[in-house]
Amino acid sequence: MEHWLSEYAQALSHLNRGNLPSLREHLSDTVEFRDPFNHTFSEDEFISILDDMFARLDNVRFEIHSCIQDERSGVLYWTFYASSKMTGDISFEGISQVKADNTGNVVLHYDHWDASILMEKLPMVGRLIRYIRKKISHH
Repeated sequence: MEHWLSEYAQALSHLNRGNLPSLREHLSDTVEFRDPFNHTFSEDEFISILDDMFARLDNVRFEIHSCIQDERSGVLYWTFYASSKMTGDISFEGISQVKADNTGNVVLHYDHWDASILMEKLPMVGRLIRYIRKKISHH
């Protein structure tokens, strides 16, 4: 259990659609996952969200920069990279708040990142997001 977060981070950094099922080795059946667009409470739903991401995007990868943990909780600092015909190349930084049970299986994974960075890349929504950013930013 000592290195549960670094092992999980390693799995995330090597994740692809082909090895996605292997992530289950690190998850509780009742893992709670949350990001700006999803909130789910099961391993199957979490894997399904990731599978959908790999189906919609190309060249998906997570680069884990740092990993801080105590006994059963931790934080990952990462950069997400991907591309699609609709968005072109995308990347953004984020953090994941992660908690494990007493066996080292992840029971909570909350991703915190600025979803407007992704929305800015969408054809119709992007113009509005850029306008709002410009209006509320410090000049």
